[in-house]
Amino acid sequence: MSNTDRRLSAIMFTDIYGYSRLMNKSEEHALELLRFHDELTGRLIREHKGSLIKRMGDATFSEFTSCLDAFRAADQIHKELKDYNQDRTFEDHLIIRVGIHIGDVVVREGDLFGDGVNTAARLEKLALPGGTCLSDAAFSAIRGLTDTTLHRFDNVELKNIAGEITIHLSDSIYPKEFPLP
Repeated sequence: MSNTDRRLSAIMFTDIYGYSRLMNKSEEHALELLRFHDELTGRLIREHKGSLIKRMGDATFSEFTSCLDAFRAADQIHKELKDYNQDRTFEDHLIIRVGIHIGDVVVREGDLFGDGVNTAARLEKLALPGGTCLSDAAFSAIRGLTDTTLHRFDNVELKNIAGEITIHLSDSIYPKEFPLP
């Protein structure tokens, strides 16, 4: 018998789009943007009843008990970053991508592991810059609870995840620069 703790969680990953480019252009400026990002994401994750599990450079890994709370946190982060970016050139915009999945996770020493975590991390990479990518399970949990348009894509393969899945992409908050594929 194992003493492993498991639970069902809504997992959210965020990542700053083009952060390496920003760092290459000006490390000092990129680190200022990262400080702002860290304060903003931390505050909004907490405000939406989430827990920040860890930061990994310019990325965040968070857990929520509600997928709707995770989606609302992501939406609010996008909106506040768009406001922040208003008076800046596009090259200096702070833009994130978000992935959200509901799945079974293994809990160990304050960290989370398992396919649920891995899937959410892979989804973030599929999101449009300034947008959010949800698994079908996450979409099912928020269907009818938000007026955000989400576009369905079937038969999507995720790196090192068995089988194909269905994903749902939001439009980018910058649709001219990052249109849907």
